[in-house]
Amino acid sequence: MLTEAYYVNNQEISAESSEASRRCYDFAVRYGDLLFERESVDVTHTMLAGENLEVKVEAPVRVSIDCEPGALWARVIRTKLGLLVSLIDLSAQDDDLWDGPKRPSAPITGVRVSIERVRRDAPRFHFADPDEAPGLAQLEASFDGRHDVVELPAFGPWALLLIREDAA
Repeated sequence: MLTEAYYVNNQEISAESSEASRRCYDFAVRYGDLLFERESVDVTHTMLAGENLEVKVEAPVRVSIDCEPGALWARVIRTKLGLLVSLIDLSAQDDDLWDGPKRPSAPITGVRVSIERVRRDAPRFHFADPDEAPGLAQLEASFDGRHDVVELPAFGPWALLLIREDAA
């Protein structure tokens, strides 16, 4: 694992760090078709930012569309299968340095994601996180008259929510 900016730092990592890294890499490989799809488009700024509220992320911590310490970083990617919301919890961190130590964080709870209803039928919401629920599990949503709303299970530093608006 790369831990230094240029030269490899040849040292052993703890068993806990090794296991956490393995879960994240396995998760990235499992969902590589979604995460690294060539035709995918980052629509964060047009669906989640500023006045654009087609997608809303509410949390007990600050939500940001940028990688910022002290916030839940949210991104929205349009893929062939639907909208992919990626959530990275940086709320316990003082910096966003990739090569510096990080504070342990507790699972985040109380995160809600809403999507504006654009079709007659409700979209389907599928949730996954590398620590507790690596397989996409369907979540039940409610409708508030304009948005379909789903409450996410508690998750660690990273979670994915796939929102599918078609019957495929």
